[in-house]
Amino acid sequence: MNNNPRLRTFIFLMVVSFVIIVLQQTVFNFKFFDNRKPELFTMLIINYAFWEEEKCRGYFFSSLTGFFEDVLTNRIFGLNIILKSTVFLCIVYLKDKIFVNNFLFKSLVSVVIIFLELVVVHFLSTVFSFYAFSPFGENVWGYLLINLATAPIFIFFLDKLYKRFVVINES
Repeated sequence: MNNNPRLRTFIFLMVVSFVIIVLQQTVFNFKFFDNRKPELFTMLIINYAFWEEEKCRGYFFSSLTGFFEDVLTNRIFGLNIILKSTVFLCIVYLKDKIFVNNFLFKSLVSVVIIFLELVVVHFLSTVFSFYAFSPFGENVWGYLLINLATAPIFIFFLDKLYKRFVVINES
């Protein structure tokens, strides 16, 4: 087993990103969800900001995630790059000052940040008359509810998987 935590973290992030892409392209396209997809990439970046000590590597990952989300979602190119990078930098800056590293607090922070992210996207889409790019049209509450429902579950399992596959027990 390789004892390089950077490599294990990289592999873990790539596997989780692949699973997120598969979930968003299959499960969350069902009629049950009414084409409302939770912001799993934003939740992953928020968790990653709590794990990562090196800001440059984390900023690169969040920018790369935003790039791939821009390519996959067919929205305004560059918007997700800016949003995901800003989310990462805000969490890294504030995590030592006011944030607590437990899954309930991270779930709450995720929902608040996702709501702010959705408001920014909606504001930009209405200001620039790109209604087709607005992620929720007129129904903000549906997106907020699906993120509120999925954030604790996703973050709980993400923390458990991270501790299981990436963090080495010293005992």
